[in-house]
Amino acid sequence: MSIPIENSLYDQLGKLFGRENITLSEEKDKSSRNINAFPIKKENEIIGWLELNDKLSLDDYHTKLIELLIEKHEVLNTDFSNDTEQLMWREAIEQDVAIWRDKWEALHSSVEKTFVNVYFQLPYAKTDENELISSVKELLLAATENKSYFLQLENGLYVWIIRLTSDEKKDMVKIVEEVLHTLTAELLLELKVFLGELYEMPMQLKEIIKDEGEYYILAQQYSLSREVVTFNDIIPYLFVNSVRNDEINHITEKLLGTIKEDEELLHTLKVYMKENLNVSEAAKKLYIHRNSLQYRLDKFSEKTGIDIRDFENAVNVYLLILALGKLNNN
Repeated sequence: MSIPIENSLYDQLGKLFGRENITLSEEKDKSSRNINAFPIKKENEIIGWLELNDKLSLDDYHTKLIELLIEKHEVLNTDFSNDTEQLMWREAIEQDVAIWRDKWEALHSSVEKTFVNVYFQLPYAKTDENELISSVKELLLAATENKSYFLQLENGLYVWIIRLTSDEKKDMVKIVEEVLHTLTAELLLELKVFLGELYEMPMQLKEIIKDEGEYYILAQQYSLSREVVTFNDIIPYLFVNSVRNDEINHITEKLLGTIKEDEELLHTLKVYMKENLNVSEAAKKLYIHRNSLQYRLDKFSEKTGIDIRDFENAVNVYLLILALGKLNNN
């Protein structure tokens, strides 16, 4: 899974000259004789340098174009240090850890090194998509006291990378839920996200991004109802997803028979199992009388010979219901 460039200036120049030929740095190497070096200024003060490979031959047109892009690029001119870190994260996601480890240690030697990733997709924007992305990014980056980073992945997927303190590690689900409520209140935007596992940097981040991005997609495929989905929530779906469709058909036909067509009963069973086999709580969730739920459970047992009140049987049936969901999605 690759990442498009977070910084639009870098993106524009990458299309013209190739990303591998561009370097952003806060100081220019004094020993360098590179004539393709351009100062980045803020209020006439040089705050960084953009350098292109000195083997590139720039004509007057391209030289003036680069200078104009730098001058007009508000994000870079506003916060160069943050831009440097954004590019560092992009490199960490794309490259093997051996390539960027030393650079990372130089930038982050004295800060918290525990992070967590939050993945989501934005709905189709009927108006200005860039304005929506910008608004979401602004809210997310201001949501926590510690620094965080907002990056775009492929297929319309975004990742919000959060640096954590020891106090925040226990409350991440609650923190993310509060942020989602803010997005709803401020932007009328309702998102469902996948909250990844905690990890220590530096490490092989691109593998984490790849796996957790796929977990988010899996959660969407099965329409998980929770706002914040975690790895524990998708474990049964990972098992189901590894089974071939023809095997699912065979097993469900053998164990469930015609029950697999009874959507109301299957929904009842699913709610019952999610409520830890508690008849009273499940009946409340379903807005039906306790006796009505008891009747449905008895009906299932009579037709299948499976006692759904037994924990092991309940687990098997739950996985079968999830498997049927996979077939329906396909």
